Amino acid sequence: MRKMIVGVAEKKKLLLSRAGMVANHVHLLLGCGIDDAPREIALAFLNNLAYAQAMKPAYRYSYYVGTVGEFDLGAMRTAAKE
Repeated sequence: MRKMIVGVAEKKKLLLSRAGMVANHVHLLLGCGIDDAPREIALAFLNNLAYAQAMKPAYRYSYYVGTVGEFDLGAMRTAAKE
């Protein structure tokens, strides 16, 4: 699972700072481009983690996005509308 998380981050050119895996979810602290859609990033991780588990869903089909730094929720809402 760890290798898959690191591999997805490298393939998508994301800056992976932290990854915390627990039984029913994963916490990721990522740096991404301003044009990267949170939904697409989440799906990339969910799909690849399912692949690593013999195509069985490893986690519930959901995600939560928060911001760190100078962005606020307005930035997330603007990106979601596009």
